[in-house]
Amino acid sequence: MKLFWTNNIYRQLLLNSCFSSFGDSIFYLAIINYVAQYNFAPLAILLISISEVVPLLSQLFLGILGDFQENRVKHALCIAKIKILLYAILTVFLVLSPFSLVSVIMIVIINLISDTLSYLSAYMMNALYISVIKDDLHDAMGFRQSLMRVVHIVANLAGAFLINVISIQTISLINTLTFVIAFLGLYVIRHTLYEVEKRIEMSHTALSFKKYFQHLKQSLAVLLRLKDTVILLFLTTSMIAILDVSPRLIALRFIQQTLAQLSIGQLFALLSIIMSCGAILGNMTSSNLFKNIRFTHLLVFCEISLLALITSILCQAYIVIFVTSFISSTIIGILSPRLQAAVFAHIPSDKMGTVGSALSTVDILAPSLLSLLALSIASGVSVQLALIFLYLILIALIFCQWLVKFNTHN
Repeated sequence: MKLFWTNNIYRQLLLNSCFSSFGDSIFYLAIINYVAQYNFAPLAILLISISEVVPLLSQLFLGILGDFQENRVKHALCIAKIKILLYAILTVFLVLSPFSLVSVIMIVIINLISDTLSYLSAYMMNALYISVIKDDLHDAMGFRQSLMRVVHIVANLAGAFLINVISIQTISLINTLTFVIAFLGLYVIRHTLYEVEKRIEMSHTALSFKKYFQHLKQSLAVLLRLKDTVILLFLTTSMIAILDVSPRLIALRFIQQTLAQLSIGQLFALLSIIMSCGAILGNMTSSNLFKNIRFTHLLVFCEISLLALITSILCQAYIVIFVTSFISSTIIGILSPRLQAAVFAHIPSDKMGTVGSALSTVDILAPSLLSLLALSIASGVSVQLALIFLYLILIALIFCQWLVKFNTHN
């Protein structure tokens, strides 16, 4: 929190991310809600979902591409201008033409380009961002994660209200204005960022097919040298995946039984809020209140909490579900920024984009694959068998931790 007020560059970059994320979240929610009233809704939602997923899957390529960029601040400013122009064009298009499948295709194309450019910009600026907060990595990453979660919650609440009172054209305009604010924030600190850029190490060779795989191999080799941290990342990511799939299994488990007249949708929303609050608390306290607790101890606490969570779902114990969901989310919220700080403190600046994108790819794929497997078992056989499947994964993680002797004490 202190760093936010004392470090102007960190504060402005973080606020830029908040504004962009706020606008994106509201616009996405509005579009999904708006297309639902048309007969082409299933196709529209599929296309919009694809436009969200494709940039996520291309992160590894974008991370490597970002590592090979020079004049990164100028490129980031250029990307910010392009995003403003794209959404300004979209807003005008939505105002001047009746909403149809063509409008959806226009939205999908612009969203695909915008999100891809956003990831490229983020990975280009990653080395500069880490350089700015290098002395306070743990605190900075914890506060960033907690603030972004708060923004996501506020954006969803605001979006749920706004979609009922203003038009899709107005929401598109609001989204455009958030990008304008983010651009102005970056423009104000550009000279300071130019100085930071001069100090960091970066690749000065052109990217080729051979260089691409060579750089990927070198970056992953640097990451794998952090053996203990990589194992901790694997264990933590696996636990995040188990926690992420639990609300869906809870919804399936309680489909015939409700709590205090809550619908399944309301129960799901309540669980999401509880877990978000736990994660925010963990992120906020990671660098101060719980900074002296060892990684391995936190992992044990999280494993016990997740075992209790799975058991409570099996036994349909609501109160225990809420408590263990909150505890598990809090512990993972404590672990996550500490692990990120441990990784990026040892990664050369010319490889940060690749390493960051590789970690993001794993963070996306692991929960997605586990969710797919668990939900397939739950819907195809039974929820109980899916919970037993999670038990087995968790026991395997505990056994893996028991086998490995950790040297990490931070």
